[in-house]
Amino acid sequence: TLPTLLAAGKAYKDYAELEKLEKGLTRYGESLQTVREIAKLPNIGVFDAAKSLISLKAMKMNGDLATRSIKAFANAITDAGGSAVDLDPALVNLRQFKSTRHINQVDVRQLSARIPQTMDVLQNAFGTQDVEELNKQMKILGTDPFIDKFITELEKIPKAGGGAATAMEQVGDSFLFISASIGKGIDKS
Repeated sequence: TLPTLLAAGKAYKDYAELEKLEKGLTRYGESLQTVREIAKLPNIGVFDAAKSLISLKAMKMNGDLATRSIKAFANAITDAGGSAVDLDPALVNLRQFKSTRHINQVDVRQLSARIPQTMDVLQNAFGTQDVEELNKQMKILGTDPFIDKFITELEKIPKAGGGAATAMEQVGDSFLFISASIGKGIDKS
């Protein structure tokens, strides 16, 4: 029947999407299991987690720091009342810090717009919010240790509860994996 064909088509599409995602993750030494763990947090789904993780790993950020960064950013955004649409733009600023080995006022302002706690975190981690002073410290510490120190301070924000929105995201992710397993069965037959 038509509904069965449509459901089978959706299942196969989900399987194909996850298979493609897994190949990209594998290229950077990561797995769907890591992504599923990240996606348990508020404001981040499986595809957002994978895209974020791949983008940070592509910048040569080590896996632990990349995962911690995504989790800390997602938690801070949730704590401030933000939503999933704020995560990637906030991570763009982090990628800017990493790629340019430099912090500019525009990136700090943009990051603060998405994560209002940014200025307090910078003050607590580095004793300043001044961009020139932050750049001096980045030069002394190195880029990854500087980012690690920033993330460590960001991780001190209490874990934000996700509520109904997070529950719905997780249900959607669970259905995606169930559907994909059906699609895998279709592919094997």
